[in-house]
Amino acid sequence: MIADEPTANLDMTNVKSANCMFVRDYKLSSLTNFNQVPTVKCDMQYMFGYCTKLEKLDVSLFGANGPVVGADGTQSNINYMFAQCSSLTTIYAVENANWSSNCSNSKFIFDNDIKLKGQTG
Repeated sequence: MIADEPTANLDMTNVKSANCMFVRDYKLSSLTNFNQVPTVKCDMQYMFGYCTKLEKLDVSLFGANGPVVGADGTQSNINYMFAQCSSLTTIYAVENANWSSNCSNSKFIFDNDIKLKGQTG
């Protein structure tokens, strides 16, 4: 299943938790039309965790700094965000993306993503 159509109109602007949003969606193979990302601090732990058929994912809308910082200065949680996505080969992000500045909790983000390789371009 390619999730372009269902997510095209998904409004996540004020979502505070996307924890486990797509977790264990064993049919999800691609998410390339994700037009909305949270504009407030958001818990995204395990957001795509265990999506074992997920091959491609576009997170470019998060921008160079990744998920936003809350109004109180707290940072987003992305622990295990893409963990156990054993088919994941491609993540599209903006050039020079550095999410570490906005994400204090970022343990095991790509845990067991055995097909994902680092690359620029």
